[in-house]
Amino acid sequence: KSTVAYVARMEEAFNAVAPNVLALRPGYFMENLLMQKELISKKGQFYFPFEEEHDIPFVATNDIGNAAASYISNEN
Repeated sequence: KSTVAYVARMEEAFNAVAPNVLALRPGYFMENLLMQKELISKKGQFYFPFEEEHDIPFVATNDIGNAAASYISNEN
């Protein structure tokens, strides 16, 4: 299981009608962990409303910006 796997169908639909549209698929923003900073510092753990084996790909918002900038500047 993955948090973002279902988005592939939407990306395929976009690619079919607008191949020049870039879909950046973040899983979970690293910055969202800041909301749990007290729990992490006090108990050394954090919680998500997912099953234990659920994959959650983390990404920093800065990485999304860098990927978009690279695409726009045709570095890919």
